Amino acid sequence: MTGEAQIGHQARCVGQGQWVVSFLPGRTLSKNQASAALRVAEELDAMRGYAAALGLTVLELVGLAMMDNSAERLWSLGDASQALSRLGRAQ
Repeated sequence: MTGEAQIGHQARCVGQGQWVVSFLPGRTLSKNQASAALRVAEELDAMRGYAAALGLTVLELVGLAMMDNSAERLWSLGDASQALSRLGRAQ
């Protein structure tokens, strides 16, 4: 299983259908799990580009995207609104 050239990570078969992935030390995975892990690493590489374009870290982007339309999101938007309001008054 490869992926090393594009993302810098690799999966290696250790026998009896078990695999290890370079960024998941100490875990033995099935071939499907190892393949999924490499796909996640590839997606993470793409997410870095999206986050940079938005001026966010990957963790910020994922955290914001995971919020639902509950009070949690409204609270965050409220904070942003208040900060923008203060900036407007300062000018």
